[in-house]
Amino acid sequence: MLGSVSNPLTALIVDDEKAARGMLRRRLEAFEDVRVVGESDDGISAIALINQLKPDLVFLDIQMPEVTGFDVLPYLKERPMIVFCSAHDQYAIQAFEEQALDYLLKPVSHDRLAQCLERVKRQHGYRVHFEQKLEKLICHHRDSYQVVWLREVRTMHKEGRYTAVVTNQGSVYLTDLTLDELESQLPSQFFRVNRSGFVRHEVVQRMRLKPSGSGEVLLDDGSWIPLAKQRIQSFRVWLAGPSVH
Repeated sequence: MLGSVSNPLTALIVDDEKAARGMLRRRLEAFEDVRVVGESDDGISAIALINQLKPDLVFLDIQMPEVTGFDVLPYLKERPMIVFCSAHDQYAIQAFEEQALDYLLKPVSHDRLAQCLERVKRQHGYRVHFEQKLEKLICHHRDSYQVVWLREVRTMHKEGRYTAVVTNQGSVYLTDLTLDELESQLPSQFFRVNRSGFVRHEVVQRMRLKPSGSGEVLLDDGSWIPLAKQRIQSFRVWLAGPSVH
């Protein structure tokens, strides 16, 4: 659930323009179940503040000097819900490719912010419930259902309207959950390499760049899977991090 007056959703505002931060804060003050816990005026300090405060939601400006809003994302230890804010609509496609929950055009109206927070409410409630449950998946297998523990999963990929779950033993199961539904619910040892799939940290051997600017990831079984161009930087950060079992 979004929260209540006694247990509000925590939010952080990142924008290099003081006036824009002030306006958004005042808009948010109209919602009793949202509490602004901090502000940042640049990308570098935003990274430190987000990692320290661990807010539920970040309103993130895109165009900032030196470090853009997009540049901030790979350095977050835990990914909060992200709402990008911009005076221009030209970044909307990239924002949603980065799994943003919403994209707000500045100046943000009360009604548009209310609409955004309704979306946040649904997602936050789903995340809280799901994070308590997602140690295993209930999957289709032939004419029955199978419990598949995430610790036994190596990759996942889109398979029609299902998501195919591939285990360390080579078995393939199908879950009704979409990749987008799984995106924020999977443990940190899983990474979404492209629009069509996830890979587990332990099975990755190395990554290489292609002339087109995209990449490929080598798995421990000798297979290569495509890595989207816009995910290369965050993949490098993830790959260099610890493998969580």
